[in-house]
Amino acid sequence: MASKTPVKPTESGLGLDNSYDHETDPSLELSNARVKEAREAVANGTDRVYRIYTDGIFDLFHIGHMQMLKQAKYALGNPKNVELIAGVCTDADTKKYKGKNVMDQDIRTESVKHCKWVDEVVEGPWFLSEEFLTKHRIDFVAHDAIPYTSAGCEDVYSYVKSQGKFLATQRTNGISTTDLIVQIVRDYDDHVVRNLKRGVDKKALNLGRTWAIRAVAHEKELKFKDTLEDLKSEQKQVLNSLKKLTMCLNNNNAILQKQNQQNKQIQQQNQNLTKSQNVQNDEQNLCTEDDVTTTPDRNLCTELTDVAKHSYNLCVALGNTGCAALGYFNIFSYISMYQQTNGKKD
Repeated sequence: MASKTPVKPTESGLGLDNSYDHETDPSLELSNARVKEAREAVANGTDRVYRIYTDGIFDLFHIGHMQMLKQAKYALGNPKNVELIAGVCTDADTKKYKGKNVMDQDIRTESVKHCKWVDEVVEGPWFLSEEFLTKHRIDFVAHDAIPYTSAGCEDVYSYVKSQGKFLATQRTNGISTTDLIVQIVRDYDDHVVRNLKRGVDKKALNLGRTWAIRAVAHEKELKFKDTLEDLKSEQKQVLNSLKKLTMCLNNNNAILQKQNQQNKQIQQQNQNLTKSQNVQNDEQNLCTEDDVTTTPDRNLCTELTDVAKHSYNLCVALGNTGCAALGYFNIFSYISMYQQTNGKKD
């Protein structure tokens, strides 16, 4: 039937479950071959309409049921070539073979009738027989291929598979009637409080005298959980603020380090400039000292030269030319010796 053991959600969310490979199931060899022939006929444009039957309890009618019915309608490729018959199990069979249902048969039947992929709804037996298949002119029975164990039978669809009339569909991950009931039972107290607040009578909820005490405790638990969630939210906000502050501080530190490096470079450039200016000043001072030292020497040489010229002229006037030349030579010799002694050359 449509509802079985809960399937754990996978990464595909509410996608189809591909865990069971019906192509390699030996019990489906004949069925797979006939389904393939029907698909080829539809692809080639046949006008034949195949009657496909699918059954289930369809309790708490949900997306998993809808996906199964849609798969059956489109199983042969073109939905126009398919008449889909949905069989809804009775309340008696459901209680006998599986357990108490939430919605009664009438509501479950009406739910299925409103599914757009369903063409006809009938009362479905728990075990399918040749008589039932013939009565409703059923070509294929659509259901997931995983063996369905019930009432001591290893697979309630074993007869259909043996007749080559089984059409394999896939279950929907993460959703089933059992899953929904488990969620309701798990959160029972929350649902009770919710309905009491909405004005539902305690008797309708089948609540005893002890529920008042339990309800108070549950209210305190809910308030505690809300407070805890608020604290977690505030903690998260504080952590985010600290994270942003840390990022800002890191950015400021990086900026300060960059500025310090630039300041060091500027200081180094200033020091180099100062050294260069000092060298230039030393060179200028040295040139000034040379000028100061050279000036007296030049004056002395000029005076001696003048003396030599005057002495020469005097000797010539007296008629002693040789004496004049000798005196002139001696004076210039003295000037040369003086320059060599002081390291100067004029």
